[in-house]
Amino acid sequence: MPPAPLPAYENQRLTALLACNVMDTPPEEGFDDLTRLARKLCDTPIALISLLDENRQWFKSRVGLETTQTPRDAAFCGYAILQQGPLVIEDARHDERTFDNPLVAGPPGIRFYAGVPLMVDGGLPLGTLCVIDTRPRKASPAMLEDLVSLARQAACQLELRRTIANLRDMQHRAEAANHAKSAFLAHMSHELRTPLTSIVGYADLLLEESAPERAIATRAIARNATHLLEVVNDILDIAKIEAGMLPIEQTHIDPCGILADATRMIIHKAEEKGLRIETAFSTPVPETILCDALRLRQILLNLLANAIRFTERGGITLSLRADPQAGLFMISVRDTGIGMTPQQVRRISRFEAFQQADNTTSRRFGGTGLGLRIANNLATLLGGSLGIESRIGHGSDITLTIPYDPENTTLRSPEAAQRAHHLALHTPASAHGTAEPSTAPLDGVRVLLVEDSIDNQRLLALHLRRAGATVDVACNGHEAVAKAKQAQPYDCLLMDLEMPGMDGCEATQRLRDAGLNTPIVFLSAHATSESRTRALQAGGNDYLTKPISTGRLVAACQHWAGTSRQLSSP
Repeated sequence: MPPAPLPAYENQRLTALLACNVMDTPPEEGFDDLTRLARKLCDTPIALISLLDENRQWFKSRVGLETTQTPRDAAFCGYAILQQGPLVIEDARHDERTFDNPLVAGPPGIRFYAGVPLMVDGGLPLGTLCVIDTRPRKASPAMLEDLVSLARQAACQLELRRTIANLRDMQHRAEAANHAKSAFLAHMSHELRTPLTSIVGYADLLLEESAPERAIATRAIARNATHLLEVVNDILDIAKIEAGMLPIEQTHIDPCGILADATRMIIHKAEEKGLRIETAFSTPVPETILCDALRLRQILLNLLANAIRFTERGGITLSLRADPQAGLFMISVRDTGIGMTPQQVRRISRFEAFQQADNTTSRRFGGTGLGLRIANNLATLLGGSLGIESRIGHGSDITLTIPYDPENTTLRSPEAAQRAHHLALHTPASAHGTAEPSTAPLDGVRVLLVEDSIDNQRLLALHLRRAGATVDVACNGHEAVAKAKQAQPYDCLLMDLEMPGMDGCEATQRLRDAGLNTPIVFLSAHATSESRTRALQAGGNDYLTKPISTGRLVAACQHWAGTSRQLSSP
């Protein structure tokens, strides 16, 4: 006769069995006590605790039987797990399921069988507790009641084993997470202290009037401060992404232009290492796609920075292609760097935070280990994905795939796309809103700078005055409220968010309640959406995060001062 059919829940059953971590384990008194008691109570020569995996019936405990396992096809247990209650076969020679079973026709010569499923996880049978006799007989109600009770205890033992296995797994995961956290903190300490050491050291050098290398020191301070800001931004970005607080804005954008922006922003790092950055269009590509320009640029910058970091010679190739049938747009960043082994690729492809290919990678090349995780999370938010291919010693190829609507998109030929990219790459910066301010763009503009940090007061006021503005300074919210109410109005207020006594939000609220309509631009080191929302709800017109470039600061003042004057005009 054919073997017992598989239950509909076979996959879940096997998963539960694996979770118990019980197969092929040594004998245990807790299970052996149950089989000895079952044989005694039922007066049978054989008692078993039998477990079924994919191919076999394995006996966790056995009394009266020498063999430790049988093929699953011959297991009476295979029929027992198909029902809720006990399975009783009074004479296996006359039962259509078992009459030609090799365990009936040959040793041990089974005639009588009574087995109860071992149920775990609310009803998944892992096997049976059963008794076997070599002569036909009937099962009394008392016998079946005893077997059910003993099977319940055996199932409890299995559940306990599974709980212990889960706890051990959780312990191992916690230990691994703790190790990863410790390694990350040690690595972050290095990443933060290294640029800070340079910044502090070169700042001390600048204080020496006789120092002949002021320009070198200044560039070193700027370079290390930029690196420090990138580390902090990575940490903030991953926190915002994983908290679900990163907004996505879908607009029609030119992917060639975004690619050119990202290339222009990072090409100096490649040039410093003598690397080239090339672009290739292997298929027609969309003129526009519906996407978030800021996040797409951020992904590309992360991928390019990664490629440059791990490439010593050669260069990076940006390859763009589209699959109109699938509605997918792909951007690949391929480098000629150190590459990775298949094991390292599998590790990196999990996109876990603080992970690099191995420990030596971070020591040799630096980096936070957050870049690819941020890029992957952003790709997911855009509805796409990242894929990694690499060969040790030959470089890596990381591909961003995002969806687009082919029915409502015009495609550029590879040649036209190459021309569009080249034009965007070499368009003067002013066309992209990043031009340096003119000689005196704030000429005649009166600004009230509200800032509690003396160093920030001096720095921001210096930039504004160089741009032509007249600047007054308030050290806290109380001074800001008093000065802003003076007879001669200001064209713009720059308001720090966190200040002792009265913070920026409270000061802004008081000024708005008093009827002041002067534009208020918040400046804050808090880069969270909650802080921005709180500031704008208090009456702020704009919110800029520190550190802020001179260009952005002057542009914001110029914009809001112009708005203020338009509102005050008859």
